[in-house]
Amino acid sequence: MRINNFLTRTEQRGLIMMAMVLVVIRFLMMWVNWGPKALQTAGNQVDIPPDRVSQNIQKSIEINTADSLQFSDLRGVGKVLSGRIVRYRELLGGFVRVNQLVEVYGLDSAWLGQVRDWLRVDTGRIRLLNINHASFRQLLRHPYLDYEQVKAIVRYRERHGPLMHVSSLYLQGVLPDSVWIKVKPYLCTR
Repeated sequence: MRINNFLTRTEQRGLIMMAMVLVVIRFLMMWVNWGPKALQTAGNQVDIPPDRVSQNIQKSIEINTADSLQFSDLRGVGKVLSGRIVRYRELLGGFVRVNQLVEVYGLDSAWLGQVRDWLRVDTGRIRLLNINHASFRQLLRHPYLDYEQVKAIVRYRERHGPLMHVSSLYLQGVLPDSVWIKVKPYLCTR
């Protein structure tokens, strides 16, 4: 038995229309219950109104202790980006400011503006790099120092002995202003 024998053409159209309405309702239920993460597919993101950004976060994220799973709760951050954030944090020794997140490849200031309210920084968690004992390789691993700058630091240390104050690197012209401002929170002499 076929359904066409029992329904008129108007009834068939009504049935199709009802099925379409059910599909739309289901889509809206997904949006309300699961939020924007449920609508992300294969790297394509749906544009989400600002009032719905990061609705999955119940509390703020401390960016120096958060794991990749916590970072992936932020809008626009999946497994890859959350892994990059954690790796960059480890190379730095921790974040001093929330703004440093835009240094991670794939994140920008527009994204940071949307999620800034859910982020906080505990600078007491910064891992310091002892400028007197760090090897050439350890210094070179820091993202703010390049090969020539590390070479200059090691050469200065060899010529003048252990530094009493980190500021000597700046005052003696070993590091330029732009680098000094960024790297000074990560350096210590003891």
